[in-house]
Amino acid sequence: MKNFIKIFALYFITQITIYSQIDSAEVIDANIFELTESLFENNEDISSYDLVNQLLSNPIDINKTTVNELTNLPFLTLQDAQTIIKQRDKIKYFNSFNDFNTIKGVHPDVLLLMKPFVVFNIPDEKVESKTTSASFNIHSRIFSDLQNERGYLDKSYLGSKIKSYNKIGATFGNFRSRILVEKDAGESSFIDYISGFVEYKNESVIEKIIVGDYDFEFGQGLAVWSPYGYSKGSDAVNSISKRARGISAHTSSDENKFFRGLALESKLGNFQITAFASNNKKDATINDNDLVSNFVISGYHRTENEHSKLDNLTETTYGG
Repeated sequence: MKNFIKIFALYFITQITIYSQIDSAEVIDANIFELTESLFENNEDISSYDLVNQLLSNPIDINKTTVNELTNLPFLTLQDAQTIIKQRDKIKYFNSFNDFNTIKGVHPDVLLLMKPFVVFNIPDEKVESKTTSASFNIHSRIFSDLQNERGYLDKSYLGSKIKSYNKIGATFGNFRSRILVEKDAGESSFIDYISGFVEYKNESVIEKIIVGDYDFEFGQGLAVWSPYGYSKGSDAVNSISKRARGISAHTSSDENKFFRGLALESKLGNFQITAFASNNKKDATINDNDLVSNFVISGYHRTENEHSKLDNLTETTYGG
């Protein structure tokens, strides 16, 4: 697992270096590498890759962003985000990364690490733009086991060795949607897991609406948290602490730790209001008394025994 962490961190830094070569001749130093590696220390969930890939694919417009959106960056503290927004509001907007890189009160290494995750769109105060941005992407991965596990030899696995991950996403203006179809090795159905959502963001009273699959984070995660997690290990700049993001679209391949239904965020003055309703099926073991004896979170449905636990529990959640 340690080798995987190093390889993943190296991939992450390579992405940053590529962007740096496009925009400037700055070099990511060893401290940045250590910071990046610490973000994923002791974290084996593929959702970490999904989150970073999403942030790289959809950079934040620094001249329109909010404190809450900036704190989606796992290495950025709440104080750093507030300092950045305060400086932007003071000068109206950042012209380029050169302006951004001179912010006082935020460590230069943190600003440099932000570089591939932000863009600098200068607002036109005279002419209101009527264009609407749109994008469409497909992400597909297919793997196959090289070793013959016991489940294949004794034919207890119902499916093939192929593991597939297929994701289709689209954005249009303030709308974003995605559908994910996944199959684990040994499972018989190529649509064993399906997840999707439609998300709408706006700067009006209702800031965000999500229909479909979503996560939410409040406080320090004692009661509920999204599948994304980062260690609080030491790093070159700042210690990593949990910062609640409120509701967010479920982009992970985790098959159990999410909600399915409707969620929205609204802002009234200094008050942030969140409301949600969910009805989702979960894997569970049912005993002879028709009671749940065990929650199953592996997401595997390879054998008849595993398949018998599929969607045995319906969880209804609502609140605000």
